Amino acid sequence: MEWTKLWLDDPEEHDFPAAAAYLDLLLPAEEVTRIVDALRTS
Repeated sequence: MEWTKLWLDDPEEHDFPAAAAYLDLLLPAEEVTRIVDALRTS
């Protein structure tokens, strides 16, 4: 059986709002903004 890669090397732009929406359920808005900004630059 051959395995197929299921992810990209780099995130796509639509991934960041999706991450923010999930994190918003768990964290304060300021923290979500800080984390998503850090993810964009990593």
